Amino acid sequence: MTSERVDEVLGTVLHERFRVEALLGTGHAGGLVFRGRDAEAGATVVVRCPEVPTGLAGRELAAALARFTTEAKQLEALSRESTDIEQLLAAGVAETPGGTHVPYTVFEWLAGRSLERYLGERGPGGGSIGEALVILEPAARALAAAHAMGIAHRDVRPANLWLAEIGGRTSVKVAAFEMATRLDGGDPSFAPEYGAPEHFKRSYGAVGPATDVYGLALCIVELVTGRRALDGADAAELYLATSDLARRPTLRGRGAHVSDAVESVLQRALAVDPRRRWGSARELWDALVDAVPEMTPAAPSVRLVKTTGRPPGVHASPPASVPPGVLGRMTIAIEDARLGDSVRSAAATRSVLSEPPAARSVERTSPWAWIAVGAAAAVAVAVVVAKLGSGGSGPRAANAATTASARASAVPSLRIDEAAVRVAPFTTDMIRIPAGKLTMGSDRDGKTSLPAHAVTLSHAYYIDRTEVRADAYAACVRDGACTANRVHAGDVVESTWGCNTEQDRPTHPANCVDRAQAEAYCAYVKKRLPTEAEWEHAARGSDGREYPWGTEAPTSCAQAVVSGVAGECSDRKGTLPTGTAIAGASAFGLLDMAGNVWEWVADGYEPYPSSAVVDPKVPLGAGGRGVLRGGSWDYAATSAKSTYRLPFQASSGNVSIGFRCARDAD
Repeated sequence: MTSERVDEVLGTVLHERFRVEALLGTGHAGGLVFRGRDAEAGATVVVRCPEVPTGLAGRELAAALARFTTEAKQLEALSRESTDIEQLLAAGVAETPGGTHVPYTVFEWLAGRSLERYLGERGPGGGSIGEALVILEPAARALAAAHAMGIAHRDVRPANLWLAEIGGRTSVKVAAFEMATRLDGGDPSFAPEYGAPEHFKRSYGAVGPATDVYGLALCIVELVTGRRALDGADAAELYLATSDLARRPTLRGRGAHVSDAVESVLQRALAVDPRRRWGSARELWDALVDAVPEMTPAAPSVRLVKTTGRPPGVHASPPASVPPGVLGRMTIAIEDARLGDSVRSAAATRSVLSEPPAARSVERTSPWAWIAVGAAAAVAVAVVVAKLGSGGSGPRAANAATTASARASAVPSLRIDEAAVRVAPFTTDMIRIPAGKLTMGSDRDGKTSLPAHAVTLSHAYYIDRTEVRADAYAACVRDGACTANRVHAGDVVESTWGCNTEQDRPTHPANCVDRAQAEAYCAYVKKRLPTEAEWEHAARGSDGREYPWGTEAPTSCAQAVVSGVAGECSDRKGTLPTGTAIAGASAFGLLDMAGNVWEWVADGYEPYPSSAVVDPKVPLGAGGRGVLRGGSWDYAATSAKSTYRLPFQASSGNVSIGFRCARDAD
């Protein structure tokens, strides 16, 4: 597009709604990118105009424009399917006063920064596999939705994963799909540093969903190791690196220590032959989710530091044909984009748990989602990413004496009978558990539960009948004794996506809390976290039940809100109100001891002893791993066993994690 045509485009109104205001730069696949204004919503938008090749005219031009229009419609449909994708607001072909055809697409404006920039600002060193999964889960959801529609991104890399602030919340968005970006019909553009073998040489196969799987796996490797997965000084060396059968760019291949299961998943994702890889992002993510719990990863959160920049896919340098006058306007436009604090996208910002099914792009079992919720979680738990610029490492010590509501926690014990079990879901009282002996652990349920050993609890105690609710936790936040529940890992990154709130799901369990936050709330109501032994005794009863209700695995949500069971939770993702699973009551009458959300206990993680112990309590060790009990909505039914324990970073909280409180008996 010549400078004269640029001037013709500036100031025009596209789609009878979007005014083109300023030139920003070049697009990732050529053409120009403009800043625009939505006259109806008053929001800033991004207008992309693919380059029309010189000499393209007549039938060839008509065919190219028709192909562009078809691809734009597909991209629009994909935008409706997944909110994890940069939203296409409009597309069409305009005609300038001089008779030139100008194809255009209009996208939401994403204030924020790219994952590439985040990685550069993070500095040397990597992170955990759990952090990588939480950060990338929204991208996996978006790509899974695309693959289900027969669409491939074809250039998955950190520069095209945008960490956006939308309506005061943060979310990862997949940007720069190859579709509707070029009219020459040529090969897709890609960055050699993130190229798959088929990018370099078509004899390996077509560029498609398996290529996206490869790119997503490279992003995982980079997030964990802190450096690019492919080494090379130029495109030729990078081609050798990506196609070398003897040296695959997996986590172990790049020097990271990971489990056999995770390494196996990535070896397949990074196979040279596209036909040997996972067929879609969903297949890859399901395999990773199955592999990662064996490693007891740390799931982080994501918070976007308020930084802004160019919209995704915009290069800083203008095309050579743009004259100085246009360059000046471009510089101003880019500086305006950097201000961006007042610029917000008009896209929906509802939590994924409350989104309609059409907005959910992946249906699977995941400990992350955001981590993954609705079609997700992403654990992860979107998501969305950026290193915290300050504070946020956990709740401060709670001041339980500051509010009158903290004095309302004393609750009498109840008899265990049918009436006591069938309590209303909103009940928040406590049940008295007598002193006694139990066999703790199991010799059959995995290494973390080994060995079964005798435990004596010398004291009676009270424990909450249900998990702590979101509205109760919100009261603690309002009183300043608790910090807001967010998906997070220490002070790494943060998101609110999928976290139960007083406004959205007040009767659901409080989630997205780390162990310190759970402790702060319990102190606020003059209670404490139960020890691991107390928790298991309350769940199993004196007769050593395998599940709170008996020996049979759960088959419906009436027993446990876990993955793979029948009932209301079978066709939805996320938690249910506390106390919903009435048929899953424990011997003592407690509810939700299996499923809904994992629950923090007061102990740090270490292997069980082989000898008998009295009143055990393990301090949090140097590794910082606590213990989660009781399973979750996004875990299989086996996690609902009363002996199942999941070591987890105590500074991490995600959508699968909540808690209940206990206190000593008088």
